[in-house]
Amino acid sequence: MLTVKLNSALSTGAVNRVKLSFLSAKLRATQQNGRRFANSNLMCAGHVDTGFNESVSERARRVATNNLFIGSSAQKVSLRLASSETLPVTDFQEKADIFGDLSNDKYDKIEMDEAELKEEEFLMKEARPRRSSVPSPGRYADMIKKHIQSGHLDAAVAVLDQVKQDRQKPNAYMYNLLIRAFAVRGNVKKCYTLYNQMKKQGLKPTSPTYVSLMNACANYHNTQIALEKVSQMRQLFIEKAVPLTAVHYNVMIKVYGRHGKLAEAFELADEMYDKKLTIGISTLNFLLQGTITDKQSGFRHSIVIWQLMRSRRLKPNIYTYNLLLRSARDCKLGDMKIEDILVSPNLNKITPVVTYSDRTNLLVYPPVVGVEIPLIKDSEPLKEIAENDDSSEVRPESPESVTIPKNDSVIQPAIADTNATLPLANITSASPEGNLLLLGGFHNLITQMKIDNVEPDIKTVTCLLELVPSTVSAEKAVIKYAKSMGIKLDIDFYNLLIRKRSFKFDYKNALDVLKLIQKDNLVPNIMTWGVLALTCRSAAQAKELFEGMELSGHRLNIEIIGAILGQATRRWLFGLVLELMEKMRTLNLSPDHRIYETLDTFKRHAAQKAKDKNAKDFTSEPFWANGYRKFNLRYASWIQEMKDLEDSRRKRM
Repeated sequence: MLTVKLNSALSTGAVNRVKLSFLSAKLRATQQNGRRFANSNLMCAGHVDTGFNESVSERARRVATNNLFIGSSAQKVSLRLASSETLPVTDFQEKADIFGDLSNDKYDKIEMDEAELKEEEFLMKEARPRRSSVPSPGRYADMIKKHIQSGHLDAAVAVLDQVKQDRQKPNAYMYNLLIRAFAVRGNVKKCYTLYNQMKKQGLKPTSPTYVSLMNACANYHNTQIALEKVSQMRQLFIEKAVPLTAVHYNVMIKVYGRHGKLAEAFELADEMYDKKLTIGISTLNFLLQGTITDKQSGFRHSIVIWQLMRSRRLKPNIYTYNLLLRSARDCKLGDMKIEDILVSPNLNKITPVVTYSDRTNLLVYPPVVGVEIPLIKDSEPLKEIAENDDSSEVRPESPESVTIPKNDSVIQPAIADTNATLPLANITSASPEGNLLLLGGFHNLITQMKIDNVEPDIKTVTCLLELVPSTVSAEKAVIKYAKSMGIKLDIDFYNLLIRKRSFKFDYKNALDVLKLIQKDNLVPNIMTWGVLALTCRSAAQAKELFEGMELSGHRLNIEIIGAILGQATRRWLFGLVLELMEKMRTLNLSPDHRIYETLDTFKRHAAQKAKDKNAKDFTSEPFWANGYRKFNLRYASWIQEMKDLEDSRRKRM
């Protein structure tokens, strides 16, 4: 039977070398046992009775026949083994006890069906990687931080997908990093999407999570949605009994302040006081942000907040000063008069006046002003007033005693060139210069910053440039102060200076700013060319501006054309007006409503001028008569061409 199995295995090739060696060894053992059995039978034949001789001989003959068959089969097996690639006999004997080895087997590849392919793909993708190749949670967080710092927020979010592919679970810290990054950009929708994913993962939102969500509302452009989200968040705090800290209140004040809800912001500050939470300088800074949104009364609120800060002995920082200056630049006092803020109740029968002195510095002293304080220009009147004054310091309790410090040589000449007094009624809250005067003026303001150990930055000097009087000496003083403090002025500062001088028609000094730009090795941007367009008063200057823009690689836009067009229409420069109209056509620039209004107004005024008999001498001049005729001939067709250009652009879109 074993021989039959061996022959079958050899013929079909369904046995490997080790199995073959095992079967061959077993066959040889069977042969040896057969021989021993035959010999034992022959030896026993001589000890039996004669009556059994026949049976014994027959048995011997039968055994011999079997041995011959086994021998011939073994010979055949040996031939097959010798002809095939098998191990030697000695190897068979040594490895006869090996169970099996499939390392050399070659299987026939069978094409898998669709179900098997899906199963194989699932195993390849969902198989858990080795633990040594999976990053740690801290490593995932570092990857998210790296993408956020480079500004690639989509790549940062993709790290969460990588965490899931690695069969790991994101933690709350990863989600907080992403929510904070989108909150800085004011992307409320994405922040709340990540927040909902975080809750679905079974992660509990932490305090930074709620703070980031409210920061997103503060930076969001839609006021209605932002306030609705914050209201929902406050209701959530009540339902879940979330313990609120000063950080939560600060960010809520920030949201309400930025979106114009100043009353709610002050209510939250009162709530902080009732809960005995720390009201720090950050809280007051967020309140100052809210005052800037109130253009009519914001400056009054800023003064109140500043005095509150002083009463609590809090030290202001650079953000406090910058916000205060922005409030002075952009906001007014509201319905209150300046006398309501500055005048003591005991001085109702006296007409108060104000000067650039410490006494009117609301950053240092409470809002009480003295009597008959002159504006001074030099130090001689200062000595006379000091001799007649018994006190050397002004206190709120005694407003009659006034001390005049050294004069502010920067701002004072812009107000008065003599020692005349300035009535308080002359200071209007609509004027940024007047608001700076109430803060003590330029000199006292920077002195107070030095006392508070606050270093100004580029935002500070930019606001000061807008607040100081529109005189060259005041503007130079701001530049000198910035240089002395080591502040590097940027191109935006000089653009503002050009714009300020152009608005007061000081075109010569406005163009001189270009020398300062070149001296500081700054490169003009498109805004620079826009403010320089305000200085163009002739076709030659406009041509020079166009050439400069082309050399610097800037393209003419509709805003710059509008600025030059305004100058040209005011000076009846028909040739420049027609040139600008052609440039809009050739450059495919669609005019905005301001361009059309300017040209329509120009056409109407020109027609009135032509009919005016008193201006006949002017309108009869060749440059005016020819220019007016060409403009009337071209204007109607140009309007139609611009409309066709806008229609074709809409069709392409």
